[in-house]
Amino acid sequence: MPKFTSCLSIKLYGSILVLLISCSEKPSIEHSETDVTLDSKPMAPDLSEAIARRMDGNPQAAILLLREQNQKFPDSNEVLIQLGRALFDAKNFPLAAFRFEQALSAGAPTEIYR
Repeated sequence: MPKFTSCLSIKLYGSILVLLISCSEKPSIEHSETDVTLDSKPMAPDLSEAIARRMDGNPQAAILLLREQNQKFPDSNEVLIQLGRALFDAKNFPLAAFRFEQALSAGAPTEIYR
């Protein structure tokens, strides 16, 4: 039994020593020119102003804002849905239908037709 205890204590001290040595070294992280920063482009479009314009009865202003967002986020189904709704409010039904179809192709849920 004493042999087992001494082996266990040696392993414990060895583990502690390895832990202390590895924690004391400062990790060096090299940055290259190809590193991607997440702050360069927002992850999701801000549609609040366009939605507010549409709800205030100004679909043309909403369409202009949403087209800008569509340029920045061409695959965003949220932008396409809101653009379709604004076009519908502006009574541009063929283009609204086209935008809704684009939104469905981009992965929008089928509940947008409700």
